[in-house]
Amino acid sequence: MKRCVFVFSMVLIFTLLLGSCAAADDMGSAPAPAPAAPPAMDAPADYAPPVAEVAPPAPAPDAPAVSGQPSLSDESSVALPILTPSDSRGRRIAYTVEMHLQTTEFMAGIRRLVSTVGEMNGYIVSAYVQGHDLRTPEFERSASYTFRLHTDRLAEFIVVMEDSYNLLYLWQASDDVTMRYEHGGLTLDDLREQEAWIIAELDNPDLRASDKRNLERTLADVRSSIRNLETQQATMDDNVLYSTIQVHLYEVIFVDETEEDELTFGERFGQAASRSWAGFVGFGQGLLIVIIRMLPTLLILGAVAVGVYLIVRICVKRSNAKRKDQNATGSANYSGYQN
Repeated sequence: MKRCVFVFSMVLIFTLLLGSCAAADDMGSAPAPAPAAPPAMDAPADYAPPVAEVAPPAPAPDAPAVSGQPSLSDESSVALPILTPSDSRGRRIAYTVEMHLQTTEFMAGIRRLVSTVGEMNGYIVSAYVQGHDLRTPEFERSASYTFRLHTDRLAEFIVVMEDSYNLLYLWQASDDVTMRYEHGGLTLDDLREQEAWIIAELDNPDLRASDKRNLERTLADVRSSIRNLETQQATMDDNVLYSTIQVHLYEVIFVDETEEDELTFGERFGQAASRSWAGFVGFGQGLLIVIIRMLPTLLILGAVAVGVYLIVRICVKRSNAKRKDQNATGSANYSGYQN
């Protein structure tokens, strides 16, 4: 009996090893997952020069809305007060705007958005569009854009967006850089005066060599400070002239239930039965594919199970026969003893 248990244990270990090898083969042949959509990129600090200026026609205040939205002119909020570079009143203000918009016609909405920025001589810094699979057309799409637009057209752009789309979210911030800009300008004047004085001192023929080397090092530091300040001034000028706008456009799909409501009981019953049968067929096909993939492993396991069953049965028969022989021998001895 102990020998049978040992043989059964070895066969069971062999079976488990075969099952693990088959599982590893199935995992190795599994298709690789599809790559995820790349995230939206952040807007760089620098920008390309704008296209040639073309005076766009001013949009009519009562123009019909595009991108499948009803006219929202009555619901438009008043444009926020903005100090533009042409009417700054002595201030230097950089604007940042973020808008979340909704539309029922996604591609038409994208075209309207991009063309509006182009007509206003703006440009795209980054763009990210999330579409849908043709097999799932009910999936709502979205898009994210970062634009740079001349601040003189910022208020007009916001009004056009409010009139053309459903405004879900609006955030506008301003950064007054007037004091920093003026302080940087005064510092630049001082550094340039210091640069001119050092250059004049270096032309002095009576200047000692050690003093000349010190002045040259000081001149290099002054010129480096001048370049850094000039870069900061140019960056502030750029942010004041061109505002940064982030637009997130979302598609909205309304489920039309009128056709389903108009169907008769028989038509609805037929649709439900068709969907149920299609689901059953899909389940059966999937189950059949799984069985076919596992068929070699199942055959091996079945053969091993039959072998184990036969071995155990033979061992049991031998054990029973031995026990009967022992009982028969014991009974004969007991009978002889009685006689």
